[in-house]
This record gives sequence, C-alpha cells and structure tokens, in this order.
Amino acid sequence: MNIIKSIFIAGFMSAALTTACLAIGAEIIYVVELSDHDKTVTCQTMTKEELKTATDDIKKEASLFSKALAAADKAWKEDANNGRKSFPKSAIAPRAIKVKTQTRNAEEADKVVAKFDDKVSKMQLRKEEDAEAAKKGRFGKNASKSELDAKKKAEIERTQSMETAKALFQEQMDRLKAGGTEEPAAEGAAAEPEAAAEKPAKKEEGKKH
Repeated sequence: MNIIKSIFIAGFMSAALTTACLAIGAEIIYVVELSDHDKTVTCQTMTKEELKTATDDIKKEASLFSKALAAADKAWKEDANNGRKSFPKSAIAPRAIKVKTQTRNAEEADKVVAKFDDKVSKMQLRKEEDAEAAKKGRFGKNASKSELDAKKKAEIERTQSMETAKALFQEQMDRLKAGGTEEPAAEGAAAEPEAAAEKPAKKEEGKKH
C-alpha cells in the first residue's frame, strides 16, 4: 500500500514539476487595459513585442494630440453640416494603456480578461437601465408622443455628432502620424492653378488666328 502511495506521490510531483518547467519556458503574457479616444476601456492580452508597439504608438499620439484636436475642431467649424454646434472636445481623450497583470499561464490570462469583460457588460447594462429610468422620470407617464419623439431625435443627433467628431479627429491624427504638417487643401483648391494655367494658352491661340 505504501509503495502504491509513493508511486502516486512521485507521479504527481513529476507532473507538477513538468508543468512548472513549461511555465518557466513560456513567453510572458501581459494583460492590459486600453482606453480609447472615446474613453471606452477594453481588456486584452499582449506579448512583450505587442505591448512595446502599442506603448510607442500611444506615446506618439500623445505628442500629437493637441494638434490633431485643433485640426479636427477647425475642420468641424468649416463643415456647414454642423451648423452652430460646437465640436465636442471634452468627449475625446488621449489613448492610454495600463498593464493589469502579467503571467506565463495563458489560461490564467484569459480568465482575467473574461472577468473584466463580464464586469464591463454588467456596468453597461446598469447604465442603460439608469438612463431609461431617468428618461421616464423626466417625462413621466403622461408624456406626449411628440415629447418622446423629440427626446429620441435629440439622442440620435448627439450620438451621430459624437461619431462624426471621433472619425474627424482620427482622420487628423492619422494624417499627423503619417508625417503630414499642413492641413488638406479644400475641395476645388487644387483645380484653380490648372484653370489659371489654361488662360494664357487660350490667349496665345487667339493671337495666332
């Protein structure tokens, strides 16, 4: 009986030692939180190289953030479709990255990500429920259809404005990251020099006749 017990213990220790050795030789997995320009936060795993690439990219964006925001604000104001609406600067923030933990165990890393995602999902659900309750509280049970429609329209317009602003900012950020220093020329500006160059040619043709 003691022999069987000894064999079992020896086998267990051997398996544990093998697992430990594999873990030591495995690549380090970083579990990070990524905050986007619209302030949404996601969680994911990265290798050491991926973490360095992401960190360097975010640092570069940080140095260009003010310029990109100013360029997006200017482009927003020049777009007649935005009317008198102000560019929502406060809704756009620099991207950020934070390491939550690091491990050599892929399963452990995945559990951390899954736990974060579950927490975010529950928070989002509560946020939607609170927003719905607040909307009912503002209008009450006797709210007319026109009042509800007006509120819904305002929320849709706000969401669209936010999406437009975010896309506009990202366009300017990408331009600056690619090495752009001057703002893109307005439509039709490039065609003016060509039109001006054609005029002398037409005058010369007239002289020949």
